[in-house]
Amino acid sequence: MSLLEVRDLHTHFIAYDLDNRLRTARALNGVSFSLEPGRILGLVGETGAGKSLTALSILGLLKPPARVVAGQAVFEGRDLLALPPEELNALRGARIGLVVQSPKTSLDPLARIGQQLVRLQRAHRPEFSAAQAEARAAEMLAAVGIPDPKRRLRAWPHELSGGMAQRVLIAMALVNEPSLLIADEPTTGLDVTVQAQILDLLRGLARQRGIGAVIITHDLGVVAHYCDEAAVMFAGQVVEHGPVSALFARPAHPYTRALIAATPERLQLRAPRPSGSPPNLYALPEGCLYRDRCPMAQDVCTRPPPDLALRDGHAARCHLAEAA
Repeated sequence: MSLLEVRDLHTHFIAYDLDNRLRTARALNGVSFSLEPGRILGLVGETGAGKSLTALSILGLLKPPARVVAGQAVFEGRDLLALPPEELNALRGARIGLVVQSPKTSLDPLARIGQQLVRLQRAHRPEFSAAQAEARAAEMLAAVGIPDPKRRLRAWPHELSGGMAQRVLIAMALVNEPSLLIADEPTTGLDVTVQAQILDLLRGLARQRGIGAVIITHDLGVVAHYCDEAAVMFAGQVVEHGPVSALFARPAHPYTRALIAATPERLQLRAPRPSGSPPNLYALPEGCLYRDRCPMAQDVCTRPPPDLALRDGHAARCHLAEAA
């Protein structure tokens, strides 16, 4: 049984424009993927593809005018999108951990690190005493590689480096022993060496604890080195999904091939790279959403593409995928 199964998720932005006309931007258009326990999934695509919006939709963290209009997100047998807010709040921070971008702005500047870790534990585990929660907090800081953890419990967020703050966020995401971890661009703003350390840490902890993890990124190198599976997103859809080894060896969707061709190690190759702009979310075209940018487009692409199962769990949403 899948740990998380997202089925045909649709999220729209619905609001009145300056001329008082009701407008709808179709930001997610049938997102589907699944994740098994102990596996790491890379959710990858250009900026604006809908990666972070997918996570916010699943976790019930959307703000108006965004709203989920259809779909399911089944986690441990329960549809997160159908849960009352209080039940969803109980899952976030307990069964589901979240590591967000910009660690320095994600920590409470008015509370010491230890206070934040203790507060998070006691919100979900009221049976913990303050002393028990503080001891557990120190253990988690040590687990994420922070030296002298007891002293760091007394630190303020502004006293931490970017890499140290990100480690604290990982500790906060894991302190209540979740079964699912979602990391949204977890190394944004960090230097290359620290990025590698943070990603090694995330992968190691997920493996050790049997956690299913989703890493949201625009970096295919991160997906290739740290993920078991990948879901490639374009214009609010997953256009290709499969094991990382198969997806990189035999990319089936023209968009995936273009993304791989645009990575630094492939730039010298004469392969088509992404060009043009994403489609207008207020007026999405009929048929394949990638059609206007695709060098392989044919008349058949004016019709909605099928989800084609290729081989060994590898699938693509493309009329031409079987020719790849």
